[in-house]
Order: sequence, then structure tokens, then C-alpha cells
Amino acid sequence: MRRTMICLSILAAFQIALAAPADVNDLHVQRLPDGRLELSWTPVTTDDSGNPLTTVAYSVYRSVSPWAARSEFVWVGGTAAPRYVVQSTEAAEFYRVSALDPDVPGPSPWVQIPAGTFTMGQAAVAGPEHDVVLGQDFLMGLTEVTNLEYMAAAQWAIDQRLATIVGTTLQAHGVSLLDLGSYYSEIVLLDGQLALRRTLAASGIGSYLPWRHPVQMVSWYGAACYCDWLSQMSGLPLCYQFGWGAGDVYSNTGYRLPTEAEWEYAARFDDQRSFPWGNTIPNCGNANHAANGVPCVGWTLPVGLLTWGDTALGLKDMAGNVFEWTNDWWGNYSSSPEFNPAGAPTGSGRVIRGGCWLFDQAALSASGRFLPSVPGGFASFIGFRAARSLPAAE
Repeated sequence: MRRTMICLSILAAFQIALAAPADVNDLHVQRLPDGRLELSWTPVTTDDSGNPLTTVAYSVYRSVSPWAARSEFVWVGGTAAPRYVVQSTEAAEFYRVSALDPDVPGPSPWVQIPAGTFTMGQAAVAGPEHDVVLGQDFLMGLTEVTNLEYMAAAQWAIDQRLATIVGTTLQAHGVSLLDLGSYYSEIVLLDGQLALRRTLAASGIGSYLPWRHPVQMVSWYGAACYCDWLSQMSGLPLCYQFGWGAGDVYSNTGYRLPTEAEWEYAARFDDQRSFPWGNTIPNCGNANHAANGVPCVGWTLPVGLLTWGDTALGLKDMAGNVFEWTNDWWGNYSSSPEFNPAGAPTGSGRVIRGGCWLFDQAALSASGRFLPSVPGGFASFIGFRAARSLPAAE
């Protein structure tokens, strides 16, 4: 067996707040009977200062030289488990592994949206226009939930026996949450564990780090479960409790999906703008979409990359990249209550908002509504961001 060197490093965060990373200091390697290499290590539970880490994810890199600069190491994959099997196509002599805590439930990646009144809808886009009152402040994720964040939370849920892997899907409570086996999947099942990979569908954009990209191939149920997992990690009440939003989401202070009204209010705050950034025509500098039918990139981009597309409150990627699941069933929203509307009481499809990398400018309008989406379905162009109602004291 060739000498294998395990190098340690700290992986910096991109656009999202991460807790202090921790070095893995007991990496081991063994060659499997089929010739592949298995890297393993003791799970990391604290950072270098001794502070507990809530959810841990790891990145694996390779190089042909022990003296290679950090930038010269090539990303191989990611995992939420303290083990990674190196495929034959990724074999090398030298490896390094980094450990970090996404710290998803923490306060830094959230933007506080003040309570207020606005006119929902635009007659020329998605009428009818009607006044809506949102009666309390709420939080929305600064960015769409990333692959890294979702994978780490899903691994936590598996460890807590809140979710399980059935075939090539992540499941809980009899419904499918995440497709792990699609051509488009970036979170996949590798030797029985969750791992990150570059999807072949993104070959047009070359090398990229999927942990920075928004999770997709996630169902509405998968998005709702993620929110409940965050609440359980943080000691907050569960919004869905696997009743799938039958109660009053506004009065619940746990993590949840934003209502359609909250989503539009945040995107258009506070001047009724047509697009999250203002009223100028979309371009590839402010939204990752298919401009005039030609994709800007042909796949998702790292969350928060296109800062020219930020909202007035600093929310990122509210137009383009991936459509975002909202809490609401699809329905005629003009008949919803004026105060804290939560959509139709039931239905066959959930509302998605915001446009995506695959669709043209028409889907990017901050007031636009796309076709209802089946809550158990998966798509390479649908992701989500989380929200949370704030009690008056906060």
C-alpha cells in the first residue's frame, strides 16, 4: 500500500455564519478488499476552544504532493459521518480532512423582518392586488438552505432516529424528504452514509464546491422536517409535528417555512418593488436564471454570490438560483384573511416562489406565483429557506 498522508486544515465559511472549526487529529486509513481507501476518524464534538458543536460536517480533499498549498488540494467529497470511502477515480497519495459546525440554528444567518402592511400581488403579474397585514416581526434565512446545512441536519435526524434512509431516499413519517439517487442529487448515499458530490448535471460550470450550493431535490416535506429538526436542536416548539402545518404557523415560535405573504413582503420590502433588488430588468448579475431562455450558468450558484440581487433588508437569492417552498397550500389568495394570511386550508400543491436557474425572467418577479407543486415531489430547481415568528419580547 502506498504511503498515505492525512493533512488537517480548517475550512472557512462562505456567506453563512459558522461556529469555530475543529481539527480532526486521529485520522486513519485502510485499504478495502476492493482496493478503495477508507478514511475514518473519531467524531468531533467540540471546537478548538472546547465549545460544543451542534452538528458537524466534514470535507475531504486530495493532492499528489504533501507540500501542496491548500488551494492546490482538490475537493473530493463531503460527509456528515466520521468516515469516507475514497472511490478509485479519486485515489491519491495525500489527503486532508476538515471539520466544521454549520451552526444552522444560531442567530447570525437570520434577517429580522419588521411587522407591517403591504399590497400583495401586482395586477400585471399575479393579481388581484389586496392589502395584507403581518402582525409581528419574523426571521428569514439570509440565504437558501445549503447542501452542507441540510446534510448535517439530516445526519443528526438519522442519529436521533427521526429519519431513515429507504432505498435512495431520505424518509420520515411515511413520506419522502430528499432524493439521494437522482442524476441531479448533490447529497447522495455513498457506502451507506450521506455524502456530498458534484452532480453531472453541472458539468457545464466546471469544478465547484457543492456544500456552498442550495439544497435541491428536496420535497416540501423534507423542507418542513428540516425546520422541525432545527427547532428540536434549539429547544423550540415544533411547528409541523408531522401534521404538516395544520395549526396557526404565526403563533408558533419554532422554525418553519415562510408563508407566501411573508415571502413576498420580505422580497418587496419596503417600497413594493417589482424584483428583490428594485425595478430594473433582471440580468445574470443579479439573478441566476435563464435570460431570454439561455441559462446564465446552467446550474445553481453558491448562495449569496450575486450581491447585486440582494433585497433592501439584505436577503440573498430571493430571485433565481432555486425556487423556494413556502408554507402555503396553493389557492386564490385574494380570499385569504387580511391579517396574517396562511393560504388555502388544504389543497394538492404547495406554493413555490422566486424563480430559478432553469426558468426565464418571468418567474423572477417578487409578486409572481408559479404553478403549484406537489409537496412530495423533487426537482433540481426547488429548494427553500427557513423562517421563524418572533415573540413580542424578542
